Amino acid sequence: MSQTPTRPRIYYFCLVNTQRYNQIAGDGSYVGAASNKVSALSAALRQRGQRSCVVSMPLCGRGAAPPASATLLRDNGLPWLFLRSHRSRWRRKFSALAQFAWFSLWVVDRHDRVILYNHGFEYLLALFVLRLRGVVTVLDIEDAPRLDEPGLRPAVDRLMFPAFLKLTSARKIVASRGVGEGLKLREFTPVYGAINAPTRRPEPRATWTDVGMTAANPLRIWYGGTIERDTGLDLFCEVLPLLGERLAEAGRYVVFEVTGRGGEAAIAAAQAAACDNLKVEQRQDLDRPSFLAVLRACHVGLSLRITDSSLAQSTFPSKVVEITQHGLALIATPSADLLHIYGSDGAVILGDCAPHSLAEAIMLALHDTSALQEMAQAGFDRSLDQFEAGRVADRLVLSLGLKVRDLRTAPDPASAETCPTAPR
Repeated sequence: MSQTPTRPRIYYFCLVNTQRYNQIAGDGSYVGAASNKVSALSAALRQRGQRSCVVSMPLCGRGAAPPASATLLRDNGLPWLFLRSHRSRWRRKFSALAQFAWFSLWVVDRHDRVILYNHGFEYLLALFVLRLRGVVTVLDIEDAPRLDEPGLRPAVDRLMFPAFLKLTSARKIVASRGVGEGLKLREFTPVYGAINAPTRRPEPRATWTDVGMTAANPLRIWYGGTIERDTGLDLFCEVLPLLGERLAEAGRYVVFEVTGRGGEAAIAAAQAAACDNLKVEQRQDLDRPSFLAVLRACHVGLSLRITDSSLAQSTFPSKVVEITQHGLALIATPSADLLHIYGSDGAVILGDCAPHSLAEAIMLALHDTSALQEMAQAGFDRSLDQFEAGRVADRLVLSLGLKVRDLRTAPDPASAETCPTAPR
């Protein structure tokens, strides 16, 4: 009989890679937002004295050489257990189905907690095992099923989703308040991300003195992420000629720093119709240090998710976290979550998704840069309250039915304790 541990472990089940695993497996797969969020939340839990680790089935490309057995790694002090993966998509799915179930049966103690990052076929058998054993299992709903997605996989996801809602704890973790309300959940905790934020707003590297008055000192505006219609590609292209006219009339200057992927040809064509007072710098495939250098050189960040899109209704625009934590002012399209987080003084929330509204907001920012600086400070303060790792971890711990620990007696989060891989 297994002994009840002093503190239960928290296992985060997911289907993501890390950069370190990719190096070992010789895989060039993109390490995206899902991996970053899981890592940030698990690390935040450990900072609050919780025994958290990640269990993942990595997604390997055809050219990868995944290890022949499960691999235990430490990444920034956080233990990751990568299950044995396969290059074949279908072998990987059925292997994950068996391995997550085995781990849930033989490694997870019934007093532990399990978080499922999104719903998926790979967790299905483990979900039933955890339910039968009485293990508290919480669903982290990052992407709710979308009715407009064609194909077999989205159809299967829509069929499975009710089972995941039913067989997991009543309280869910959701990517946004809008997701919880849209799914009509009675109990949910919005978790937008976790950051180790400084207590003072970092000043952007660009100067604020006389910003926008000359071509040598333009107002710099960042736009990035995955760039498509739902994330504002059409809106961005339509605002360029309109804003160009207004800048020429006012004698002001703006440079857009575009670091995202997608829409390159459309953006270039739209820029050609603008005037010399407006420039667009497209910078693709930047490494992390280069990306941060570009971001911190800007004054403003854009989040242009189209309000009536399925994407806006099912996920949270995570780029706003990065914008405000690095001290930029935020201009965003309408969002109930953003209004709830930032209020009216922490960000410019547009009234609609029209090009003239965006152009007007940028021109107002140019004419009152001191107010823009104050807004950037207020936005940073709001982001600290909502996204700071310790506060996020405390909300997560309560969602898992655990007690928030007194950090005066908490162990060093970088201790040698790791993720168990063998049966109890």
